[in-house]
Amino acid sequence: MMPLLWGRLLVPVVSSLALLGSAGVLECTHLRVASAQTASSQTASAQTASAQTASANTQALKGYIRQWVSPMTVAETVQRLRAGLIQRGFQIRAELNHQRMARNQGRRIPANTALLVSKPSLDAVVMAANPLANLFIPFTIAVWDQSGTTRIGYWDPQTDIAALLEIKEGEAAAALADLQEILVDVIKETLP
Repeated sequence: MMPLLWGRLLVPVVSSLALLGSAGVLECTHLRVASAQTASSQTASAQTASAQTASANTQALKGYIRQWVSPMTVAETVQRLRAGLIQRGFQIRAELNHQRMARNQGRRIPANTALLVSKPSLDAVVMAANPLANLFIPFTIAVWDQSGTTRIGYWDPQTDIAALLEIKEGEAAAALADLQEILVDVIKETLP
């Protein structure tokens, strides 16, 4: 990442690394980038590297999140998911268009939208079982373009969220299982 400081573009360069016992000391120096052309090409390279990193990180999360592939665009998939979730009694708390937000910051990323949804009858039961459920509620469904393929992803409520919140049985466990079942049904109905 290249910080902008007093109108000058600075690039951090590692000058040395000295190990002192168990603690590591990292010294950094900064080089001034003289030409706008160099800065522009470095920005493009950084954005390409970021896109490659994002793709790699998506693969790293594969074991932790449920993922689906949609044959539609991100916008079409989000529109159909919204309709299906609302039909099932969910409330759309927010729709975050990360691509638009990045563009407003002068960055370019592929289409990427997060739907924050809740169903009060399920949310209340889970929140009563563990107040830290507010880290997952409203529930987030990610829809993004990865190398031309639209993907849908979310934390698996029945396994991952239940395990993280230590909800093993009872009404809250049943609510998380219901949430998982509803999500699978909505996604299957959404995809042609």
